[in-house]
Amino acid sequence: MLGIFIFLIMEINNDSLYFRAGENVLEVKKFLTVAYEQGYREWADFLLKNMPDVDLVNLTTSDFIEYLKALKKNYERVAWRAKITPELFYHYILPYRVSQEPLENFTSLYADSLYEIVKDVKSMRQAVFRINEWVYTKARYEPTERWDQTALATVMRGIGRCEELSILLIKALRTVIIPARHTYTPWWSHTNSNHAWVEVWVDGRWYALGASELTNLNDGWFMNDARRTAIIKSLVFGPITTSQEIIDRQEKTYSVINATSNYTHGTWLTVRVLKNLIPEESAIVSINVYNYASLVPCGVKKTDSRGEVSWYLGSSDLFIYAQKDSLIGFEIWRPHNEPSDTIIINLTYRELPDTAFWLRTGRILTPKAKSEYRPDFKTLNLLRQKHERQINIVNQDLELTLRKLDSNLVRIFSQAYARARELVPYYFDLPEAYKELFVKYFINLVSKDIVMSDSSGLLQELMALKYALSLADPETPESIIHNYLITPRILFERMDKWHALLQAKLFDTLPELFVPYGFVPVKEKVRALFDWTDNHIALKQSPEPFGPQMNPADVLRARRGTQLERYIFIAGALRTVGVPARIKWDYEGVEYWDKTWHEYSFDKKAITPKHFIRLRFFKNNQNVTPGLKYYEDFSISQFQDMPVRLDLEPELIDSSIVVQLNPGVYYLIYGWRNGFGDSYVWLKKLQPQPDTFESSITLSFPEDISGGDLVTRGWSTPKVLRKALQGSEPILIIVFDQSEASRATLLHAQPVLANFSGKILFVPVAQEDIKSNLPKELGIKNYRLIYHPGLVKELAIKELPSVIYLRNQKCLLWLEGLNLELGRILTRIIH
Repeated sequence: MLGIFIFLIMEINNDSLYFRAGENVLEVKKFLTVAYEQGYREWADFLLKNMPDVDLVNLTTSDFIEYLKALKKNYERVAWRAKITPELFYHYILPYRVSQEPLENFTSLYADSLYEIVKDVKSMRQAVFRINEWVYTKARYEPTERWDQTALATVMRGIGRCEELSILLIKALRTVIIPARHTYTPWWSHTNSNHAWVEVWVDGRWYALGASELTNLNDGWFMNDARRTAIIKSLVFGPITTSQEIIDRQEKTYSVINATSNYTHGTWLTVRVLKNLIPEESAIVSINVYNYASLVPCGVKKTDSRGEVSWYLGSSDLFIYAQKDSLIGFEIWRPHNEPSDTIIINLTYRELPDTAFWLRTGRILTPKAKSEYRPDFKTLNLLRQKHERQINIVNQDLELTLRKLDSNLVRIFSQAYARARELVPYYFDLPEAYKELFVKYFINLVSKDIVMSDSSGLLQELMALKYALSLADPETPESIIHNYLITPRILFERMDKWHALLQAKLFDTLPELFVPYGFVPVKEKVRALFDWTDNHIALKQSPEPFGPQMNPADVLRARRGTQLERYIFIAGALRTVGVPARIKWDYEGVEYWDKTWHEYSFDKKAITPKHFIRLRFFKNNQNVTPGLKYYEDFSISQFQDMPVRLDLEPELIDSSIVVQLNPGVYYLIYGWRNGFGDSYVWLKKLQPQPDTFESSITLSFPEDISGGDLVTRGWSTPKVLRKALQGSEPILIIVFDQSEASRATLLHAQPVLANFSGKILFVPVAQEDIKSNLPKELGIKNYRLIYHPGLVKELAIKELPSVIYLRNQKCLLWLEGLNLELGRILTRIIH
């Protein structure tokens, strides 16, 4: 077995470990005993020492021992095991999880089948390609909700967003003893959203690879974007002690590597914070980019005794913000292509002034190298199609049967994908008294939550829900009951069944909660539950980067949690006793239903007069407010320790946007992004009042905009397209491939593309892309597919996708690469 990693000689602090395991402490002790007996002592010690609470309270000995057995079996039979150092093994192979996906046992299920794929190869590089090809056949990119699904759920659905595909690939690589890690940019500088990919260690160095993207190493669609973004990070299980890489953050149970130098020659930036010309220690400094209509942090640190913090950064401008003791300061940092730089921030403000500024992005473009890797797309696409047929089991006959019973079942079981094999027969065998509740339980869940649900304990959960409904106010609107009492999803916590467990645990402890509505005031139940939680659920100060938030049952078993997890527990507990509940919009309290929504929090500050802001946006003297969207066009933030975008759901009332807020100072942020991805950002201070405070905003282009900010390339009509481009109608030419960049860019622009009044020409890069369903997915009817082997070369395409807008034979816009602003930019140009 692999030798003992030197720092693992330390004894585990069992008191701390066992305390964190909560009610699962006996299972944790059993796992240690069995692991020691079977020769896995060092591995078990390392995992338990760095395991998040959510995993400790859900650990089962059998699953973890099977995991370790499978890993050992593959370690002993792969050809490259001699290349794996202890550090690589413990940090990048042994960890059973990648990010915040729920706990699962992927490796024990796939150890043999994945080994079969690579057993005849001697090269780690070739093994990486084969494993990624396997991932390609099992899942493709599609945007999904912000919480992570398991690797098994990704296979069962056949789809996943970038982080979920990365989780699948990393677990598959680790299963065959290839070091791999989760790498990401917290936020792109040049477009909305962020991105995650895989770094894989091959023969002495780390390489980038897009999961389910069949490219050579360091050749993914995101490479040029990565070279010009603010910062790139890798999340590592356990504290790194011997790494030669830049450690961005070091904690007791995890590390964060600054991997930016793997992608670009960046700049070491030192930020020096002063107050009254004296260096300020422990000031909080954040580096921020413009993304989804807000200034969002990509890194946060505290200054040292010299008043300094440092980052190794890419080539895009940053809004740098510092704060301490209610004093703030900010600067715009613009890279100068120097190896190091220093800026000084003076803490002089108490509030930010109304202001506007440009944040420019880097103009890095590296020519695409010729790749020796040649995947067999034809065979792999056939395997992918076969898998998609296997997981989509709701055929026409079954759909007809389900529709006769309840039309909602078609949606539920279609969204269940492969999980439907288990849930369909379960539904038919379910007692009639619970079939309607089964539908109500699943109907509001998104697909990934349905796929991650199974039938184990489901009847007990439905019985608990039926009891909760018997305790509820019969006059509560049905929509409130569906959304905030029956559904098991509260926020972003681990998906599981918790109603029955909470009822069983709390029945004897807080019997007053179980009195039917009307006999004990709801506010008394809420107060009693808050008091009990404060006395019996310990407060954990810092959230953990690994593992999802704990669900109500996890919190109860652990008897500890972050403040937000304690609120999740309370919301769940209220639902189990018939009180609809949800997390408050600012995550700082619980809202519960008693004829209307009320709020309560541990600091009791929630009982305040309601304050409002009414916003109206104008363009060319026209009120354009109804067409604007929160996150997409504007947002509201608070600037405290760092900029924080509020998770709001504004109401549109009389062509105005009305927002309810707590008292305080807020900032409206809105901006405009050009064809290069540069952002022009406006900040406007807002102070809500008990009587609605009104603010009118005029939208316009920045005064210093130039034509080159929109049109990034010149245009010469290729011979192949001359006939297709005849006429005066507007034309869009879309050059695309099967990459995530193409899919994400075009799917985000779907409404504009589907309603485009002119002609759309889709130009596939490769012959195998001709059969792509992407135009149909976009709902486009008036389009032509044109493929010619030399066309892409004649167009001199640099990045994909490439979108060209022509009007009267003149090029008005040419965008290349990932751009989630495509729809909005087209709207501005077209109209």
